[in-house]
Amino acid sequence: MEDFVPQLEGLGLSPQSQLLVAYTHFMNGDGAQAIQRCKNALKMNPKYTDAHLLLAKVYAGLGNSDEAMAACRDALAVDPDLAKGFLMLGSIYQDQGSYPEGIAACRKSLKIDPDDPTGHFLLGEMYALQEQFEDAVRAFQKALKLNPQLELAYYKLAAAYQAQGMTAEALQEVRKALELNPIVARTRILLGDIYFAQKEYEKALSEYQEALTNNPQLAEAHQKAGEAYFKLEKTHQAILEYRISLLINAKSVEAHVGLAHIYFTTGRYGVAVSEYKAALHLNPHLLSARAGLADAHVMNEQYAEAVDQYRAALELAEVKCESGDQCLENEQYNEAIALYRSTLGLDEALHPVHDKIKTSSSWHPLVSRRKHERIPMRVPAEIRTKDGVPYSVESVDVSKQGILIESSKPIQVGSEVEVLLLPEGEKDAIPLVGRVVRVANPDRPDKQFGIELAPDADDAWGAILGEDCIM
Repeated sequence: MEDFVPQLEGLGLSPQSQLLVAYTHFMNGDGAQAIQRCKNALKMNPKYTDAHLLLAKVYAGLGNSDEAMAACRDALAVDPDLAKGFLMLGSIYQDQGSYPEGIAACRKSLKIDPDDPTGHFLLGEMYALQEQFEDAVRAFQKALKLNPQLELAYYKLAAAYQAQGMTAEALQEVRKALELNPIVARTRILLGDIYFAQKEYEKALSEYQEALTNNPQLAEAHQKAGEAYFKLEKTHQAILEYRISLLINAKSVEAHVGLAHIYFTTGRYGVAVSEYKAALHLNPHLLSARAGLADAHVMNEQYAEAVDQYRAALELAEVKCESGDQCLENEQYNEAIALYRSTLGLDEALHPVHDKIKTSSSWHPLVSRRKHERIPMRVPAEIRTKDGVPYSVESVDVSKQGILIESSKPIQVGSEVEVLLLPEGEKDAIPLVGRVVRVANPDRPDKQFGIELAPDADDAWGAILGEDCIM
C-alpha cells in the first residue's frame, strides 16, 4: 500500500485527499504521518468528523488514550448525534478496561443507530468482560441477527454460553463459526475447551491439534494439548507440549503449572517446586500454584516452607484459619498443615506415590519403548541441504531416532540435511543433523519425509524437550 502514497499526493490538498493519505499511512503502520495528515485535514476543515475519528483511531492504536478520547469528543462536539463517535469512544473505554463507561457509550451509539451490528457486538464484548454473560448473549444474538456473517460474533457467543455451562448452545454456535471459517485456530481451541469440560479428552486433543495444524506457533494450543495428554495419562507427550509452549511463550503461567502438576503426581517434588515457583514469579496471585507449591514442600519434607506457602494461599483466598495458627504456635505442625489445607478446600490427603511410579507404563523411558514410537510435535522448521539451499518445512512428529517433516518441495532420499527447529524464530533455532531415509506419503502435494538423526541428537532434544522426554 506504500506505493499508493505518491499517487494519492496528486489528488490535491483538499481535506478529503489529506484524510485518504492519512488512512493509507495508518494502514502502513506509520502513525506519525497519519496523525500529521489528519491534522492537516482538520486545519482546512475543523468540523470534518471523519478526520477527528481517524485521528482518534490512530492515537488509540498507539496507546495514547487521552489524545484518542479528546479527538472523539471533538467529533461529538461537531455532531452530538454521531453514532460512530460514541462507538469509537466505547472502543477506547474498552481498551482502558473502563467497561461501565464503554457500555454507556455503546448504548448511546445504539440509541442513534440501533441497526449497527458492530455496536451490538462491542456491547456484547464488554458485557462478557464484566462476566455479565446473559447480557452478552443477547447483544451477540442481536449483532448476528443484523449480520449473520459475523464469524467472530458466533465465536464470542459460544464462549459466553460456555461460561454459563450451556454446553449444547456453545457447541451449536462454535460450529457455525467454523462453517464460516474452518481454519481459525482460536475457534478450534474453544471447541477443544468445550470437549475438555465434558471430559471428552480425545476429542479435545484432536481440536487442539487441528489448531496447531493451522498455526504451529500457537503457545496456548500446545499448552492445552499438554493438559489433554495429561488427562489421557500420556505423560511424556504432555511434558513435550508444555515445553514447546514455553519455548514459544516463556511467560506461559499455565504451562509451568501443568508441568508442576505432572511432576507432583509422579513424585518428582523438587522439580514440581521449581515449576510452581516459576509460575508464581509470573503471577504471584495464582492461588492454585501457591497451594500446589505448599503441597510440594510438604512432600519434600520442607515443612516450614510449606507453612509459609499455605498461609500465603489463605491470604490470597481472603480466609483465616485461626485454629491452624494456634496449632502452629504450639508447634503442632502436622495439625496446622491439615487445618490450613482443609480451610483451602484441599481435602485430598497427601501421600507418597512412589509405588505408582514404578508400575506406571506412562513413565517408562523412551529408550525402553519400541524404536519408532512417535510423539506429535508441530513447530516451524527449516531444512538445509549440503548445497546450502534452505527449505521452509514443518515438523509432524518426533521419536528418539528421528523426525518426520512436511515439505512442499522435494528432498532427495539419502541426502544429508540439517534440520533447524524454529519455535521462536531463527535466533533460537535448534539444530539437528540427519539423513533423509524415506518419503512417507509420495502421492500428496505436501510430502512427508522421514529423517534419521545422528547419534548425538540427544543434546539437541534436551534443549527443546527437557530430560524427561529423552530418557
